[in-house]
Amino acid sequence: MAEAGQNLLRHDSDALVGVGILHSAIMQTTFELWKKMSEAYEKKVASTKMYLIRRLYNLRMKESDSVQAHLNEYESLSSQITSQGTTIEDELRAMILMSSLPSSWETFVTTVCNASTTAIKYSEVTSAILTEAARRKSFTKDSAEEAYVVQGSTDRSNNQGRSSSRPPNNQRSRSKSRDNQICNYCKKPGHIKADFRALKAKPNEA
Repeated sequence: MAEAGQNLLRHDSDALVGVGILHSAIMQTTFELWKKMSEAYEKKVASTKMYLIRRLYNLRMKESDSVQAHLNEYESLSSQITSQGTTIEDELRAMILMSSLPSSWETFVTTVCNASTTAIKYSEVTSAILTEAARRKSFTKDSAEEAYVVQGSTDRSNNQGRSSSRPPNNQRSRSKSRDNQICNYCKKPGHIKADFRALKAKPNEA
């Protein structure tokens, strides 16, 4: 009986050792798996950050693009970068935005930079961009309307000039009828005897 009990205890002890080894192996495998997953996730996050940052720095607005649409895209990219754990300083964020504007905005960018006595704020830059865009849109509209008025005035002047340069219908009719007449004095077409210049010097012959 005692021997059987010892055998049972030894069996249980061996079983516990086996369970411990199995548990340790499982824990080790789980840790290695978690570590690999974590490393893969971190690599993915780093790759995503790099992709977003590259897009933000290379973002450029074309002359024909909507200013509001450009600001929305810029804001979306910068927010995604922040959500990945990377912080962009407010002034740097503002400067990157201004550098994304087309060449026609160069004077605007210079003015904003020179007017700031402290750190440039992103919110103030976006507000200034929208104000400038509205001003340019209004200026373009006014210029188009002015050009339309000037063109209309020019067209009317040209029409009046053409009208005044045309002889009256009765004059054109008389001219056309004379072209078909034959001079009784010189027998040539295009005039009559009364218009013949040579007769002015010879009134008795007329």
